[in-house]
Amino acid sequence: YSYSESSGNVKAEAHRGSLELTLRKGLITSITQYGINDRETNKQVKGKDVIIKDQDFRQGFRLSLTEKLDAVVGGFWERSSTKYLEDRFVYYGGVRFMAVDSPNLDIMLGLFYAETSTTFMNSEMQSTPKYKNFPSVEDYDSNAIRLSQRLSWKMTPTVTLVGTGDYMVFLDNTDYYFWKLKTGLNFKFSKNISFVVSYFINYDYNPFIEAVQDYLDKRRTILPANTGNIYRRDTILSFGFKLTF
Repeated sequence: YSYSESSGNVKAEAHRGSLELTLRKGLITSITQYGINDRETNKQVKGKDVIIKDQDFRQGFRLSLTEKLDAVVGGFWERSSTKYLEDRFVYYGGVRFMAVDSPNLDIMLGLFYAETSTTFMNSEMQSTPKYKNFPSVEDYDSNAIRLSQRLSWKMTPTVTLVGTGDYMVFLDNTDYYFWKLKTGLNFKFSKNISFVVSYFINYDYNPFIEAVQDYLDKRRTILPANTGNIYRRDTILSFGFKLTF
């Protein structure tokens, strides 16, 4: 569980919950993750208070090939009012490699090929008079290349710096891509309880964001003082607790 403040397309205070289940048998590991973020907020592009709900679900399987190399397959789904994503499905396969493996520092790198399918929140954007003439953006399907990174640095017996990075470029049009970066400090109170401070950056450029920017640019020539804004990057600063069983 965490409390957060965000800026960018959305200015808000939020409460987020997440769950992760890891199962291992022999050389195979299954990781299931679910996250939900509910908040009442102000969307800059529309200039009004709305209810925002972001959700994501991830399922991955790893097969240990060597001590430092895993074969990985999996997929994830996300729905994001922040990014106007109705549904984004990603299915991927590839390898991940333990680049640094020491008692206090681990760095894991991954390279994957992916298939993606994305639908956008056209009706949500068109629901206010200002955007009633916004043209609907078609679904976007594309192959992609995905890179991932995970870092864990045990700075002291009770303080750990953790970081994750996720980058994906769409091969049908390499102008479209997204990247996510999360950095945090875990302060361990006991074997099962930690206090967590984290900073999350979510950058996304896709056909919908491009279409909204074009729409706003055209409106700006007519109504320069009343156009709104769309941002590619959103940030979240979070404070919360982590329970491990």
